[in-house]
Amino acid sequence: MATPLSLPTIALPGHPRHASGRDAAVGDVAVANAHPHHERAALVAVLAGVVVTSVAVIALALGLRPAPAGPATLIRNVVAEQVAALESRDATALAATMCPAQAVSAGQIVAALGPAGGHLQLASVSAISVDGDIATATVALRRTGAADSALTLPATGSTTTFVHGATGWVTCDTAPAVGL
Repeated sequence: MATPLSLPTIALPGHPRHASGRDAAVGDVAVANAHPHHERAALVAVLAGVVVTSVAVIALALGLRPAPAGPATLIRNVVAEQVAALESRDATALAATMCPAQAVSAGQIVAALGPAGGHLQLASVSAISVDGDIATATVALRRTGAADSALTLPATGSTTTFVHGATGWVTCDTAPAVGL
């Protein structure tokens, strides 16, 4: 059977004995030097540090969270997604930006465009007006490079209608009487 390890004892000035009544050991120096009020102060300081750190982390997390996007931003995003879908000739992505009545024609629109020629760019989305689940906006597009004969740009100043449904905002030629 192994003999237990015995640590040498030391007498600390003013604290010759450990709080337990046994002689202070080398590993007990910090404990033997601590008075009960020092231990409480250290505990309070540690707890205060934990609380302050927790509050700071929570505040930072809440402060870095972006505010939810409003309808105007979401409508601009739909138009940008629609332009990107037309540019990439992606009928599925184009259909996702349209109300169901119009989405069925997305494949035909992309097929009529043929291979990519000119580039369609979003110039602006302005005069956004939202009334519940219906919105209108003035969308300005521009084409660069070779013209896509199948793609007719909306007249300058024309209004595009948007409907908010289960999947978010989508374009719709006319607002349906019943929501999506």
